[in-house]
Amino acid sequence: MGEYAPRSGVPVATLAAVALTLLASASLAQTPKGTNSSEQQELSDVIQKCQSSVVLIEVRDKSDKVIKSGSGFIASPDGKIVTNYHVIKGAYSAFVKLNSGAFFKVEGLVASDEDTDIAIVKVGSKSLPALEFGDSDKALVGQSVIAIGSPLGLENTVSNGIVSGLREDSGKKWIQTTAPASPGNSGGPLINSSGVVVGMITWKVVGGENLNFAVPSNSVRNLLAFAGSSLKPLDSMASHHFKFVQGQLVYVMTNDFSIKRKAEEQFAKDGQFRVAGGLSGADFVFVALWDKSSNEELIVVVLPDDYPQYKADLDGLRDHSVWQGGGQVRPGSIWNPARSEVKILVKRFEREIVSQLSGVK
Repeated sequence: MGEYAPRSGVPVATLAAVALTLLASASLAQTPKGTNSSEQQELSDVIQKCQSSVVLIEVRDKSDKVIKSGSGFIASPDGKIVTNYHVIKGAYSAFVKLNSGAFFKVEGLVASDEDTDIAIVKVGSKSLPALEFGDSDKALVGQSVIAIGSPLGLENTVSNGIVSGLREDSGKKWIQTTAPASPGNSGGPLINSSGVVVGMITWKVVGGENLNFAVPSNSVRNLLAFAGSSLKPLDSMASHHFKFVQGQLVYVMTNDFSIKRKAEEQFAKDGQFRVAGGLSGADFVFVALWDKSSNEELIVVVLPDDYPQYKADLDGLRDHSVWQGGGQVRPGSIWNPARSEVKILVKRFEREIVSQLSGVK
């Protein structure tokens, strides 16, 4: 399905590129034993309705050649399409094909989180049939689920199975399913029998029988909730890595003036970076915030293009950061770090990033 897999899994081969002419018929999953004709018809109706919201995504290079394909689904009538990050990674352009046969060029990237392998792109439409999101925290092992996607370019192929496990790896949650999936299914929805999205097919374990994994729907909903209205060019997915170098301009942003002043003084003293008086012209933004609702200290570094869209959202800043530091604040305390604590935070950043001259996406 994709190039990404958590440490417990094995990556699958890169998505296969497909020609523009593809098989349009869908292979419906077998009906479980004991299902009466009325229930079978209801399920078939649900699937057909959902197929209208599932799309084929063709990713193209700079010469307009199709280099890979994957799946996605409509998340809002105004043209927001959800897929996996690895599906559109490296794209210079992309096209979305609906089940109706209509083609839309992707206008840009709304939001993305490479860590959870989620991307939201936008196409130019105002009345697309969107799928409904369910609460993935209520998913149960043994629950019947259906995967819809375009494995190997076979559009709107349907397979059924069950939720076979609820896993967590390195702090990330995954829904394990027996619903068969192949390269090209990445980004397609995993729905329940009511047609509600409970996950998004993302990766599989090679060598195992139907060991497929989906990003929980709540992770997708969270990214959608924090997504702004501005678009990034899709070819930014194919841009060069950002690299920190000595002498760049850093803009310090905090929710406390004294913390801002202390951080700026430390940056100036160390001399690794020049302190910018404003966001305009800054190479990167050093953010030090305290979230009172969770008593959590948040230290992140973001790029200027990301900052305006996500400055109001701690989760958005975290998702689009290129460096993270900081730690937990004592419950009930007010985070007002001493000069020595701010010095440690700044130096930690300089030590981990600057001294190594790491290229960061």
